[in-house]
Amino acid sequence: MNFDQTYSVLDCIKINTKYLMDYNIDNAQCEIELILCSLLQCDKIDLYTKNQKISQKDCLIIESYIKRRIAGEPIQYILKNSYFYGRGFFVNENVLIPRFDSELIIDIAKKYGCVDNILDVGTGSGNLAITIAAENLAKNIVATDISKQTIKVAEYNKQKLCPEKNINFIIDDFLNSTINQQFDIIISNPPYIPKNEIDKLDDIVKKHEPIKALTDGNDGYNFYNKFSVLGKKLLKKNGVMLLEIGINNKINELKKIFCNYTIEIFKDLNDIPRVIKIY
Repeated sequence: MNFDQTYSVLDCIKINTKYLMDYNIDNAQCEIELILCSLLQCDKIDLYTKNQKISQKDCLIIESYIKRRIAGEPIQYILKNSYFYGRGFFVNENVLIPRFDSELIIDIAKKYGCVDNILDVGTGSGNLAITIAAENLAKNIVATDISKQTIKVAEYNKQKLCPEKNINFIIDDFLNSTINQQFDIIISNPPYIPKNEIDKLDDIVKKHEPIKALTDGNDGYNFYNKFSVLGKKLLKKNGVMLLEIGINNKINELKKIFCNYTIEIFKDLNDIPRVIKIY
């Protein structure tokens, strides 16, 4: 693609949307808009209401981003940014890209108002813990992950989005956890994809996102089994666990795992079971 100094934002959107669509990129226009908003440091509406031009320097950056996107790299990793609950989170290859579906956990947690403390297991980018803090849903938060590199990303996002909030990020292998504290609410989006289903995922996921954040290396139930074992120890009286589940996690199997608890199922906007409440 050759750009010149008269290249307008609207031309950029039109031409590059078609270009990405030719390569079967879903949400092509949205991705071009994200690229432009990132480069121009503006809101989406500004792209269409302000008569902006694209500089030669930005043209070259756009071209490089598009080449990477066509090669299969997720737009969130290209831009080092992913939106969750209206906030932009820094992301890289060390963390799972936050999904809109996980926002259901926040919506459910809001029903409890502001509690004393919450545990976030497998915090990743910190999107759940930081959103909980920013929405004033807990006075104190402990957020864990097995990876030092992942914790660094979460800590960066805290300093960026809510530096004044009380979030304690710690390295902890939940399957061999050393946590010895009780919480009002435990939240988690654990690795729940069965190992034998990984090869069936889209290339954009399995070739770029951290496998350890996608699968437990087994049948997809390892973390739920551990939550069942540790739940009584980690929860305060009347405490609850809010755990995201995947399409491969069978409800009957989860009911067996949590047979000593009460289980409630919450569906996402696509009417798919997405979060279980355990108490």
